[in-house]
Amino acid sequence: MMDWIDTAHRTFWTFLEAFVGALAATYSLAVDGAALLSAVAAGVAAAIVPLKEAMLARKRRNAG
Repeated sequence: MMDWIDTAHRTFWTFLEAFVGALAATYSLAVDGAALLSAVAAGVAAAIVPLKEAMLARKRRNAG
């Protein structure tokens, strides 16, 4: 008589465990993705600064 209750209980906890695991994995991917995007943005910024300085130096040379 109690078999269906035990099965339902196990099914519920299995589902809950899988759901929490999926949330944790999603959060982990989001954090890793944010770190990757931050690194890419830092790299782009690091590449832009020398180019900007070179363009300003060229403009100063041409103007003066």
